Parts: sequence; C-alpha cells; structure tokens
Amino acid sequence: MNASFTGRTFGRYRLLERIGAGAMGEVYRAHDDRLDRDVAVKVIRSGTVVDDDARRRLKREADTLSKLNHPNIATIYDFDSDAGVDFVVMELVAGQTLSQRARAGAIDERELLRIGALIALGLGEAHEHGVIHRDLKPGNVMLTPKGQVKLLDFGLARRDVAFDKTAATASGTLSGTFPYMAPEQLRNQSVGPWTDVWALGAVLYELATGRRPFGGDDLASTIDGILNHAPEPPSTINASLSPGFEQVILKALSKPAAERYQSAAEFGAALQALQPGAASSTTGARWSVMTTARPRRSVLMRWTAAAVLLVGVLVALGRFAWRTPRAPVDRLSVLVGGVENRTGDTTFDQMLPELLATTLEQSRAITVYPRSNMGYVLRRMQRDPATPID
Repeated sequence: MNASFTGRTFGRYRLLERIGAGAMGEVYRAHDDRLDRDVAVKVIRSGTVVDDDARRRLKREADTLSKLNHPNIATIYDFDSDAGVDFVVMELVAGQTLSQRARAGAIDERELLRIGALIALGLGEAHEHGVIHRDLKPGNVMLTPKGQVKLLDFGLARRDVAFDKTAATASGTLSGTFPYMAPEQLRNQSVGPWTDVWALGAVLYELATGRRPFGGDDLASTIDGILNHAPEPPSTINASLSPGFEQVILKALSKPAAERYQSAAEFGAALQALQPGAASSTTGARWSVMTTARPRRSVLMRWTAAAVLLVGVLVALGRFAWRTPRAPVDRLSVLVGGVENRTGDTTFDQMLPELLATTLEQSRAITVYPRSNMGYVLRRMQRDPATPID
C-alpha cells in the first residue's frame, strides 16, 4: 500500500490528511465536494479484499451498518471503489478516543458509568440489527467535546441475525484485538452480544484502573490470562471504586459466556442503576433499556419505576437497621428472586432482578443472596421462618 493517500481523490472525496488506522485500512479526513462537508474515509489496504466474494461481504457489511441510525454510532455514508481501491465513507467525529482521554488523566467512576452506559446503548442498537462489533476497545470509542460517545470502526463486525451459537466465524480465522477478545473469540467459537459485553467490561476495567484486565508482558501470557485466570479485582488497584461497579465489571468478564450479561441492554441497565439518580436519563433523554421504539418500552419503564421505588424502601430500611443501636439484627438479608414476566420479552427475565440486586448491594446494611441460593433459602425458611439464614 502507498505510504499515504493524502491529496488523492476517490470518487467525489478529496483526502486531506491521515487521521488514523483501523484493522482493515487507513482513515483520512476528506472533503465531499458534492455536499461540501468533511467526512472520514477508510481506504482498504491492498490485499485485504482479495476476491469478489470478500468484496461482496464487505459491501453487505457497509450496507448493514449504514442502516444503524443511532447517536452513539458513527454513521456510514457510502461504500465504493476507485482505481481498484475499496473505501468506506463515514461520519467525521471530532474529539478524542478513550485511549487518548485515559492518557490525559484519571476518569472518575461517575463519568465511567455514564460513558459505559452510552457505549451499551450503541452496542444495543447494533445488536438489535444483528450486528456484533467484535473489536470494541478504547481506540474505537470517540468522546466528543460535548461529551457524546461514538462507536467507531465496525470493520470486523459480523452480521448474524439469529446469533447462531454453533457457527464459527465466517472466515475461520481469529478477528479482533487480543487484549479485548473474549474467550470464545480466542477459541474461534460462536460470538454474540455477550462477546461485545466482555469487550466493554475490559474497556471499563482499563479505564477504571489504568491497566488491562489481562495485560500480560507478552501475547502468550495475555491469551493465557483471558482463557484461564480471573482478573485482579479492580478495587485492589483503585481503592476508590465502589463494590457495585467492581461487581458489574467482573460479571461482564466472566469466562463462561452464559454467566455474563446476555445483552448490552442488560449491561447498560446495571451501569445505569449505579449512577446517582438512577431513574434519570444518561443522555438528556429518558433512559430506555430497549433501543427501538416498541410498545413494550412503556411496560419496562413502569416496571423499572416500581423496582426503583422498592429499592428505595429497602435501602431506607437497611440504613435504619444499621443506625439503630437496639436493632435486633445488624444487616437485612434480601433474596432477589424471579419476576413474573407478562411482556413476552425474555430480556426482562434477568434484567429486573439484576437491577434490583445491583442497586441493593450498594447498601452496607443489606446482604443480597444470589439467585442460585433460592432453593436453599426457601428450604430453611420452610423449616423455621425465624432461623437466620447466615
């Protein structure tokens, strides 16, 4: 590939300056002479698109991503070829990547929760359209001067509407950036929303601690860490992190995919629940776990409001029990069980119990039992309701 395409024209786009590089090519700031606007143009490296079938796959991917209209995803405008060079035209996003922002200084937890929730919204939109990013990392997330978050570089994205759990990657080769690849990616197994959840967990871990969760001295140790070792708890590196934030990150980094948040919406709800004034919005509009306007959204908002009210009552009771000298017990024990889901959407089955549990765990006066302990707790209560569970 040429050292630089600066100054060249592809179609109606004049390449002005090189501003970065992605997995499949170099990115340039360019000017669209027809519409008189600046855009970003990714020029595909020579040899990347090697045959007609690969070119069709890339075109199909560009067509899919061009339909993702979301404030947290950089818009794709065009896909074309000129003089044998393939290129993708996308929205030019001003600001700095999360990698650059992290180098400028520590990011406090409140800001990380906001950023993480916005990333989850963008991923949720992609997942709603069957698109998995597969290469989420700090360098692929842009933070604008107004604080907006934009997901970039879906160059390795895979479209799989059914999220087939049996199919391997289409190419049969590893795709992604090693420190942020989930175990199933390293094993070249099926990917899904849970794969992007892992990557977002790794990004938040790094931004919260200044270290990668599996940042070995070499590639072999990094891969070994991802496949075989638990990450060091973030709070041992940054003692200011709350227990709830740590728990959310570590759940996202669970090695078995089934133990992670199963969707970006679920992950986003957990992050949102940790924010001060959790019932308020993240983006200035009302927070919605679902990323498309559907009738069940209003049902979810009513359920969420009820959940927040219940959490408030329980936390208040917990604080009273903690502060009252003659309280009969030191802590309240709470078991968050299942909910009756009448919406027909299985997303709610795990989301609302997770929201309740994550919020309740912020109180030092409340012990939350895992749902896996439900059978044990119920048996103990049946034998003797007055017997402490601990």
